[in-house]
Amino acid sequence: PLHSGEQVRSLYSVFRYLETIGFQAADLARAMEVVPLSDHLPKWGSTTHISVVDNWGNAVGLTATNGEGSGYFVEGTDIQLNNMLGEAALQPLGFHSWQPDTRLSSLMAPTIWLDAEGNFQGVTGSSGAGRIPNALLQVVHYLVDHGLEVQAAVDRPRVHGQEGVLYLEPGLELSGWDGAVERFDAPSLFFGGAHTVVRQAGRLFAAADRRRE
Repeated sequence: PLHSGEQVRSLYSVFRYLETIGFQAADLARAMEVVPLSDHLPKWGSTTHISVVDNWGNAVGLTATNGEGSGYFVEGTDIQLNNMLGEAALQPLGFHSWQPDTRLSSLMAPTIWLDAEGNFQGVTGSSGAGRIPNALLQVVHYLVDHGLEVQAAVDRPRVHGQEGVLYLEPGLELSGWDGAVERFDAPSLFFGGAHTVVRQAGRLFAAADRRRE
């Protein structure tokens, strides 16, 4: 099972050991040597998002993640804490560089946009780690600037640029770029999963991102 007792105990032991030693770059490796993880357990993780709008136009966008999970559950609950201190994109100065009492940055960005009069127009949010900003920008761009219906906007092929490489979903043509390119054979959750609700022509429409299927 994904949340086996073996996995929880092993990960919990590693992080408990980290609390007893200095936080240096090699500490996690040292901890793994002392308390090795099982090599046959499957990896789980990912980020979830919900977009909700009621009849009065109140909107909520909620993005939450366990990362790969920390192995630690809040006592008396089934809530597992995340492992965001182990996300390389959030630790540009290296793991364990985060200081106490400092808000940890995140690329999760649940997004709501309004019209010029302040009326609700749309809400979206996505998984995808460092691809989240690009995923949301493209969905909102297709909705606001191109006027696409919500499912069409969510389904449109996406592009992501990172460290000198352009990643492309099928259906996108590329010109004027002579750098590295990686083309995907099918739509992929790599490019996010942007669940979206919009108001169009006075009605509410919702779209689930099929990349999550």
